[in-house]
Amino acid sequence: MERIVLEVRENTAKKWQHVAPKAKQRIYEEVDRFLNVILEKQPDDLWPFLEKLRADADRKGFNDAILDEIVNDG
Repeated sequence: MERIVLEVRENTAKKWQHVAPKAKQRIYEEVDRFLNVILEKQPDDLWPFLEKLRADADRKGFNDAILDEIVNDG
């Protein structure tokens, strides 16, 4: 694997410091898949795709509270 650097908000970086290594590995893999999908989209298709993804996640009950629980429970 190659390493890239992404800038995130301060609160995200602070939370990341407390994530268990096993959970970080899962997140790395999911972010890699997500970035591959995004990078294959044309710029005009990207925002509608992200909005659909957000709406699908919301419809399935996925929200920030659940994400925080996943990250914090590791």
